[in-house]
Amino acid sequence: MVDSVHKMDGEDGYVDLFLIHTANGGSKDRKEMYSALEKLLEAGKTRSIGVSNWGIGHIEELKSFAKVWPPHVNQIEVRPFPMRCLVEAEICGSCMSFPSSEKSFIIANKTVLWWKLIVLLYAI
Repeated sequence: MVDSVHKMDGEDGYVDLFLIHTANGGSKDRKEMYSALEKLLEAGKTRSIGVSNWGIGHIEELKSFAKVWPPHVNQIEVRPFPMRCLVEAEICGSCMSFPSSEKSFIIANKTVLWWKLIVLLYAI
């Protein structure tokens, strides 16, 4: 991944954010990928690392091995469709359980408010 950063932004360059897009692949793969992102962060090749589309169980698993905790970004998809609303509300609620002083979950706090607005509009 360092080579990719160098190709994009030169030897002294960096990438603002690296996300692991999905939790698919199993526990070993998740740990390997997150550890690689932590190494990029340590080497100064990225400013932030995070996860995307991870469930509550995956986030809990991440706690057990992450050196960088919490992740800088926990990106989730929020839609007003009934099939997904309960799952998304549960994920947002889980994120809300972290101290609000932790920067990575401030975004989640705003997402919950946005999600409630969408559900309200959908219900009208």
